[in-house]
Amino acid sequence: MTMPKVILSRVQYAPEVPGFTALVHVCEGGMDYTYPVQMAAPLTEEFDTISRALTRRGLSAHQNAKADCLRMVRPDLTRLDPGLGVKNGVAA
Repeated sequence: MTMPKVILSRVQYAPEVPGFTALVHVCEGGMDYTYPVQMAAPLTEEFDTISRALTRRGLSAHQNAKADCLRMVRPDLTRLDPGLGVKNGVAA
């Protein structure tokens, strides 16, 4: 079993959580699945810790997804043009 490609985008601090929110893009089987995720953490938390936690939550949402879960599904555009998915190291 191969690991799907995971891209983290729009990492933001959300004071109402208080913590961080992001979109996790999981590319698998020719499709791109996008999941909104969040985690409670102080503003001073290390980015490495934040990105690992958000990525784990996105992968968990993908592995436990049912047809009625909150996610966006579209063809994996990076298969057609690798430049579409990531620009300057940031997911589009």
